[in-house]
Amino acid sequence: MTLETLLELVRNGEIGDVKTVIGAFWLEKLRRGEWPGGPALA
Repeated sequence: MTLETLLELVRNGEIGDVKTVIGAFWLEKLRRGEWPGGPALA
């Protein structure tokens, strides 16, 4: 599953597990280089 698909499922409420939601949004920020002190991931 791609990150984009995962985020769509989270935003649509199809995935509601808190750890999964937090992890998905954390990974999104990390990949965008928006996580303070973290590297940008491609």
